[in-house]
Amino acid sequence: MSLCEYLPRLDSISVKISLGDDVEPTITEIAFVKTSLVVVTRTTKHTVKLPVENRDHLKDAKITQILAKGSILSLRVSLNRSQDPASFTSLSSSKTQKWSVSDLVRTPKDANNINTFLFLCAYCNATVVDSRDNKYADMPSEYWHELMDFWHCHKPHQKHHENHSKNYGAIVPKDNHVYIGASYLFLKRSSSGCFSCKRNLGELTNDTAKLYKWNLKLQYGDITESFPPYAYSYYAILDRINSGALRKLQVQCDNGAVRLWILSVGLSVSYDSYVLDKALKILYTDKKDPETEVLDVPSEVYDSLIFVLRESTSLLPESEQTVQMDEAFKVGFLAPEMIPS
Repeated sequence: MSLCEYLPRLDSISVKISLGDDVEPTITEIAFVKTSLVVVTRTTKHTVKLPVENRDHLKDAKITQILAKGSILSLRVSLNRSQDPASFTSLSSSKTQKWSVSDLVRTPKDANNINTFLFLCAYCNATVVDSRDNKYADMPSEYWHELMDFWHCHKPHQKHHENHSKNYGAIVPKDNHVYIGASYLFLKRSSSGCFSCKRNLGELTNDTAKLYKWNLKLQYGDITESFPPYAYSYYAILDRINSGALRKLQVQCDNGAVRLWILSVGLSVSYDSYVLDKALKILYTDKKDPETEVLDVPSEVYDSLIFVLRESTSLLPESEQTVQMDEAFKVGFLAPEMIPS
């Protein structure tokens, strides 16, 4: 087992390798092989995937620290790159979310210079939304009402707003318009179900539907993308960080709750066979706290989040799986996509 974390301010990678029974290792070789670090002892060869995009990032890399303590070998890899490393907070200032308009405008265009893509039912692949039939716009932050005090001198709920025709209440999509939220498509539709397989894809209010992205696929050209349910938690957490600088949240549904403490955002991390980009490093516990702000999510999102957090914890070196603060927390990671390489 291993854990590698890129430290952008130091432009270096912290590497921790579990040695198992080899508690007093004699290192015979250390080398960079493609995008991996290979450490050879007298008894074992450890190959650790590093969180870098390509071999060029390791061109001037050097091992600047080695420490063996118990069953953990710790190393520091200094990359010594000439460019300025990205700020570790850069992701929290980004509003880009998966399948936003900025993603859709990069899809192929037809002869009329119109982007061509389809949103499909995730269960039967039937077409749900065709790009050629609609216009698209991103929704504002999920928590834009909470920021109203900072935006308006005169609030929409105050009486002076009764003297004009503007509506500052609920956002309602126009005909042939699709509004894209962090986790859903919002459009006029007679049903929230798939017209082909009848599976429910979201929720219906009057004649408007919110279709959850995890019930859809995005298809363009020869590419088909999916949206895992845990990705909603990821973007919702980022939205809370952006809107209120919150780092502690209690994510809950009808089936349970988990309390999170977000330590870092925008991390490049590797462990086991996973290489994550734009990851959140999270401390979590099942113990509830009535003082912690709540993030309510659908049950399938909660179950997906719990699964990936626990799986990430189980794949870390044992010494890295828990942290003792004023109470015990488990350590996990969350990224927009968590697929083994």
